[in-house]
Amino acid sequence: MKSIFLNDVKTSKKVKIYETYSVYNKSSRLFRADIQDGDWELLLLKLQTVNAFPLNRNESIALADDQMKWKEHKREIEEGTVSTNVFVAVSDMNLLTFKEYKLQDAVSLYTELAKLRPFYSKDLQNFSKVFGLPMGMENIASNIINNVDMLDTRGVNLANLNDELIRFRGLFRFFTNLMTKNMDALRLNEKDVALALLEYENSKVPNNKEQPDNQPSKWGKYNNNNNEILRDNITDDELLINYKKYLIMQFENIDGVVLKMDFDSNDDSFFPKIDFVNLFQFAYYQMMKALINNVELIKCEYCGHVFELAYKGRRFCPPLPNRKRSSCEMAYNNRKKQK
Repeated sequence: MKSIFLNDVKTSKKVKIYETYSVYNKSSRLFRADIQDGDWELLLLKLQTVNAFPLNRNESIALADDQMKWKEHKREIEEGTVSTNVFVAVSDMNLLTFKEYKLQDAVSLYTELAKLRPFYSKDLQNFSKVFGLPMGMENIASNIINNVDMLDTRGVNLANLNDELIRFRGLFRFFTNLMTKNMDALRLNEKDVALALLEYENSKVPNNKEQPDNQPSKWGKYNNNNNEILRDNITDDELLINYKKYLIMQFENIDGVVLKMDFDSNDDSFFPKIDFVNLFQFAYYQMMKALINNVELIKCEYCGHVFELAYKGRRFCPPLPNRKRSSCEMAYNNRKKQK
């Protein structure tokens, strides 16, 4: 059996989670009172989003519900009923009430993150009380505190978070359909995947090499003039391989992931180490590892979401950090008692 590099990756990171996460906007009097005056103007500058409508790069993979919420949110922004400068943060007065967990122990992070719905700040607050904020703003007041051993994310701009979350949930759906071999669902995005792979393939060709209009490819036959896949007989096995390569290609584009080498002082062994700077990075790593290891996914009998089957007989989502029993299992048993 081949040794899989990803199985040897370790991280020493811990995650700090706070008891209270609040929703703020730039005009909030409460937030102004919570943040030290010297940091206020800098914080306002950071709140200005670069792109208020960031779905463009994710539209082909976004879930239908996420696209609908994005369009609704875009309309509200255009009408002036909501602001793009809204975020979830921990106020300075709440910094002393927190817990910690080892990132390596958050085995269900990537499947739990996929449950988080974009544009629902309450969902984000509840998720963050268990796992911490998935990402955040850098190097300013009440945001990420630089620490090589601790992820201490104290605030996130919701426009930026929703953009990344829409992308993650779309790729997670592809991942789930691939792992469960849902061929009907995979066929729906067959063309988008083939085009993306072909574009990636063409990017590897030297600039001075001329490309023919109709280029035969292992992804299908592609016409550069009308952006159509001419080949329509891709087999199921070929399609599964296409999706796997597509996902691996997407994982390559994760920003900020740094691979290092470290050693165990107990036995002087060496191992690869990734310095994750947010939870999205770790979740993508978990998804890629699950993909390469060909793990089995099953649906939780309570919440209906998929989780990674660690052992036969498990029926519910795994326990969350700092908890011994599955929350879904306890909720399922409580519901049975009430009947």
